[in-house]
Amino acid sequence: MKALTGLSGLSGEVGGGTGPPASLGSPSFAYQNTIFTNDLSSDGYSWANALPITIDQYGKIIALCQRHNAGTKQHNFVYSNDFGATWVDAGLTSGFLERGMVAYDSINDLLHVCWNALASTDGIIYRRYSITRDSLQNITAIAAVAGINLQLDFETAATTMSYQHPLILWLSDIGANGAILCVWSARNAVGVANKNEIRASMRVLSNSVADNTAANWVAPVTADLTSIVQLPQVVYSALVVNNAASIAYPSIGRKASTKDVYLCYADGANTTAWRWRRLRWNVSDWSTGMTADTLITAFQRTGTDTGYSLKQQLGSFVHNDTVNNRMIFGLATWKSDVLGDTWGFVGINSDDSLTALVDAYSAGGVHSFAPVGDICFDTTSGRLVVSWLTTAIEYAQVQLYNGLSSQGSIITAYSAVSPNGVDIPLLYPRLNGKLIMMFRDRVDQAGASLYRGLAGVLTWS
Repeated sequence: MKALTGLSGLSGEVGGGTGPPASLGSPSFAYQNTIFTNDLSSDGYSWANALPITIDQYGKIIALCQRHNAGTKQHNFVYSNDFGATWVDAGLTSGFLERGMVAYDSINDLLHVCWNALASTDGIIYRRYSITRDSLQNITAIAAVAGINLQLDFETAATTMSYQHPLILWLSDIGANGAILCVWSARNAVGVANKNEIRASMRVLSNSVADNTAANWVAPVTADLTSIVQLPQVVYSALVVNNAASIAYPSIGRKASTKDVYLCYADGANTTAWRWRRLRWNVSDWSTGMTADTLITAFQRTGTDTGYSLKQQLGSFVHNDTVNNRMIFGLATWKSDVLGDTWGFVGINSDDSLTALVDAYSAGGVHSFAPVGDICFDTTSGRLVVSWLTTAIEYAQVQLYNGLSSQGSIITAYSAVSPNGVDIPLLYPRLNGKLIMMFRDRVDQAGASLYRGLAGVLTWS
């Protein structure tokens, strides 16, 4: 099995897979049952934009989780060597971190992580982790690589900074060891005309301590000077600059055929909207420049209500539909006062036009928990998979799409937890002939505000 790498107007265009009809069935789930996954925080697994499920080149599953009872929001890797049947804690106790995104390096068998720390004075951090294996390529340990702990961006005494959505891609086609692209949002709330930037910086990897030197990082588009007073520690490109009322929340993904990077984001405005733009490839970076910053949709599409107040956190990773030569972004909106909070997706076509919004699920009024979901694209079947939670009791459901058209019936993948259901139903398209799903339950264990991790599969046929 080959691991994923970083290559990882309106139109009604519809297209689909070229193979036979595909279906999913036989859902099977179990608690992961490790010390960490039996003690998850409310952010036990990160949002869908961070691709929380990683599959390495040997078919081993790796995920970052956050523990509740550690006191410092400790994070750890959990992994499975047997397609998710059993799970193991890696033994790390990385504290004082809010969330992170993992990028797997299949050339050197390394894990690269961009972290958002709890304290803005710690900011955005890049760390690297090595994997130890046995003779069968099973994981036996994951450990931090010494000397790699670089603060890409952090608050100084003169600013009031906040950071969100740390993102990272490992890019196999740049340099002998690949490169990493890090993207994050930064906000200076006090005393500046502009308050928000979405920032990006990259490093062509040496896999030595030189990667930990800020001066060795470069701007992926063009080098910018800050418009919000606080400079990051690395040379960077400002992908978005605005003076919105709150911080922006970015998502990214890379198109395999063009090597362009697509940025979709919640802009942070009072009437918040989803927007997008494209970073255009030029030999070894994106210095061709960016396309115009373009509206996808306002959160409030119609009506007078707005529903769930944290939709800006819920955008998915930007996935590559290779069959239809488009990028796909999952997003939450308020469709109308009757249909309420809605989870769905939009396509970005090769000519930069947008498809119509596709609404996979509407809650019918104010959502009881959160309009969360995930999407992924299965290249074997040519199908898009969309997941979401039902309202009232949050069961995990799944629907296949052939291009922009739903295919087959909605599948209730998991409904065993009572009374509160589960959280974000995260997806990985195919491993060993099965769709991988992972989430935490929403049963407050003995009033302790801790939750448990679940993993499972649906079988492709």
